[in-house]
Amino acid sequence: MNGAFFTRRWAGLMCSAARVLAPGLLLLGCVASANADDHAPDLDPARAGWTTAHLEATKLFQSMTVRIGIEQPDDATVAARLMAPGEHELLAPPSPTAGLEFTTEGLGRRNEISLLIDPASGQVLQRSSQETGKRYRHRIYRFGQTGTQRRTWRPAEGEEDAASTDWSDRREQWFPAPAEVVGQTLTEPGTLIYLVSISDLAAPGDRFGLHAFSTSDETVYRIDAEVLSPDRVKFDYRREGGPEAGRAEGKLEAIRVAIRGRPLTGDDDGELTLLGMRDVELLLDPTTRAPLELRGRVAFFGGITFELQRLEHGE
Repeated sequence: MNGAFFTRRWAGLMCSAARVLAPGLLLLGCVASANADDHAPDLDPARAGWTTAHLEATKLFQSMTVRIGIEQPDDATVAARLMAPGEHELLAPPSPTAGLEFTTEGLGRRNEISLLIDPASGQVLQRSSQETGKRYRHRIYRFGQTGTQRRTWRPAEGEEDAASTDWSDRREQWFPAPAEVVGQTLTEPGTLIYLVSISDLAAPGDRFGLHAFSTSDETVYRIDAEVLSPDRVKFDYRREGGPEAGRAEGKLEAIRVAIRGRPLTGDDDGELTLLGMRDVELLLDPTTRAPLELRGRVAFFGGITFELQRLEHGE
């Protein structure tokens, strides 16, 4: 382990002690240590040479799929999608706003996730999800400068086939943001595949840092995305749209990016999950910056690799 690790670890321990023994006394110092090794991402949506990626993984005779879509909704569409605020002030959308759509399916469950983000900074504005199959739930997180507003809809008995907006079990909760991240960019783990794709990460050692609110455990994480040594990847997928439509197969040196996160509280037992996976590595095509592989660990399944099956190029 290097000296930087011990420096960060010592700073985290000191801040944790300060919160218990003298809350507020060392707050500014703790904020500084939380931001000291941040490298804000250099983002440009034009770097992404793709609009939709379809990936699939198979393990223990179980098949799982992930669809990742990028869109550029107009201002009126964004305004219509955003959940109306309650008593708390929420973030206004920038122009343009990027839309991300995730669909995951496997193990008897289907989850549709929609995100609205600022493509210039990575700031998340809203995350909505719709789960069906073994569990029925519609949930929206709307983000503000000082916290996150959550609304949840569940069907009462016999309402499963009704529109989720008509489900009668409705609840709301507010999650105050930790003082360390108030006024800073806050993203959501689901945005990271897109953010890495439109970032300038390319050579081993390149990295960026962000804070992210994980909706899986409703905890704020310090995220690090770092390029590791390249990995030679075999690929075989179908391209749709664009001048190179058709089958793409071969091998290339992929950009390999590790995505790690630790809770802002300094709890070493906390682990960031991305699409249900821990210890995530993303392998990008250096030309299109499309995700060729998504690797990670899943509880009770062990290591798993999603491979690109189909790539769409929009206008």
